[in-house]
Amino acid sequence: ADASSLTIGKNPSAASSYFKGKIDEVRVFDVALTDTQLQRMVYQEIQNTSSQVRGSIIPKDIGALPFANVLRYYRMDAYKDDIIDDLATGTIDVGTGMKIYNNKYIAVQQAPMPFVTERDGDFATAVNSPTNEVRGLDITEQDWSIVQVKNIITETANSTDLGMLVEADAIITMNNDTKIQNDWYLKLDGKIDLQGKSQLVQTNESDLDATSAGFIERDQQGQANIFNYNYWTSPVGTINNTTNNNSYTVDGVLRDGTHPESLQPITWTTGYDGAPTVPITLSTFWFFKFQNVTPLYANWAYVGPTGTLEAAQAFTMKGSGAEGLTQNYTFVGKPNCGTITSPIAADHANLSGNPYASAIDADTFITDNLGATTGAIYFWEHYTTNPSHILLEYQGGYAARTLVGGTPPVAPAGISGLGSSLRIPGRFIPVAQGFMIYGNSTGGSIVFNNNQRAFIKENHVDSNVLFRTNAVTSAVGLQSSNREDAVVENTFTKLRLGFLSSNDFHRQLLLGFMNENATSGFDMGYDARQIDDQPNEMYFINGSEKLVIQGDGFFNVASVFPIGVKTATEGIIKIALDEVEQFDQNQPVYLYDDVTQVYHNIKEAPFEINLPAG
Repeated sequence: ADASSLTIGKNPSAASSYFKGKIDEVRVFDVALTDTQLQRMVYQEIQNTSSQVRGSIIPKDIGALPFANVLRYYRMDAYKDDIIDDLATGTIDVGTGMKIYNNKYIAVQQAPMPFVTERDGDFATAVNSPTNEVRGLDITEQDWSIVQVKNIITETANSTDLGMLVEADAIITMNNDTKIQNDWYLKLDGKIDLQGKSQLVQTNESDLDATSAGFIERDQQGQANIFNYNYWTSPVGTINNTTNNNSYTVDGVLRDGTHPESLQPITWTTGYDGAPTVPITLSTFWFFKFQNVTPLYANWAYVGPTGTLEAAQAFTMKGSGAEGLTQNYTFVGKPNCGTITSPIAADHANLSGNPYASAIDADTFITDNLGATTGAIYFWEHYTTNPSHILLEYQGGYAARTLVGGTPPVAPAGISGLGSSLRIPGRFIPVAQGFMIYGNSTGGSIVFNNNQRAFIKENHVDSNVLFRTNAVTSAVGLQSSNREDAVVENTFTKLRLGFLSSNDFHRQLLLGFMNENATSGFDMGYDARQIDDQPNEMYFINGSEKLVIQGDGFFNVASVFPIGVKTATEGIIKIALDEVEQFDQNQPVYLYDDVTQVYHNIKEAPFEINLPAG
């Protein structure tokens, strides 16, 4: 209704209140813009692409914004005399131009559109431009920056951007266990070096440009023991400039990371044992995969270091015998990003793994895959005391994880049963960690996606570190410069029930009261089947199922949960309450012996009984 002219930079009704600054990119829309739309446009010019508003730097539409909604677009660098051209219609100088007063000097673009690095250093130093009056700290204070990297960047603090273009000779080194997070678009023609526990997080709407010709380096540690399997997958694929989430060979992407500053190819031997040579020597004998087959031991398939694996497919490998518990490896290749799928048939098993250069949230992964899988994840751990390559002498087992929580590993049938672990898989699965997952009665596809990713370090209290290396005790997240992503913990009531056989075999069961999320029946994603039946064993009985993790509904003091026990030899067994979480300290927990019809309060003391074989 206001018929007066649009005026920018002064009081429109008087010659007063002049704007004392610089103006670039004046845009007038006839719709309200969202925060996301504003953030995607503020650090780049815009253009009309197929009738949609698109940035001129990032080749993606701003998002549900027709270019017809742009009434005026004054880019300030297209003009005739004192008239700034209107670029909204695609034609210029047709009476919609803007007259400029009192300023006859139009400078070369001085706004950060996008930020461009001018020198080496951290991001704030590299883009700071006194000449163009670009304030370097803006790139760290605004999470929606777009930056073109042309230099050598060494960053010790977390960095989040909306768009990043890393040129061919540019290098970004993330150290101090930090994250580099991209929320919309990444063009990687140079190198990103993720040192220590540093991670590359691409969030749900982030794309890696398929024409990217660059690569990342990411360290990870595995058990050094020459007898011990680690279950791995690769966070990278083969480097090319046409496709993403490429297949890989271990020899093609894995390097000896003993000295990360001077990576070397691994030396391979056909003998059984690796060796701590320079570079390290690993045995080719122990490389296997387990891809969408029935869960039988005979179905492990040899892949070797030169066999082809698809993105998210995992493999087994044994250590180098290096001094200490761990060996550092470095993955080198094009980072995986976005949706990755692997087929899994009904009741088949698949050795999968985290395919990204960041941690993933097991809870989100399980929930995303309930349509095709049982929702239980199983992690192999070879105990540090394992002394042999002979299967019957192995010391190791599978831990389990569902939405209820995790249980520690015990040895499967055909393995010695000696050695033990009390380490429980956490909610977050680290970079390169492999695991076993099972198809449900229909099967389908195992799906990984960016929404599952999170910046959680391996020494976080709820990170899953146990299957490659011991946890490191350290202060986590105390510095805002490398703080981890916020984690919302669940507060469900849980009980951990422990079984100790006469030969000191220990099995722990987990019972969780998940309120409206689970039932007393078998619930995909909450209940975990026992996959490693032992001569001495305990399990929950749920219909025809034997479970190591059981999710139930709301807590009820009258609830009863049948337990099965079997023994290989006569002797005394013990059943105890290992631990409780979010549990009323005054609430007793009873074990009921159906033979003697006696209740035993195992909250006060373990239940003991001498049982015959069987």
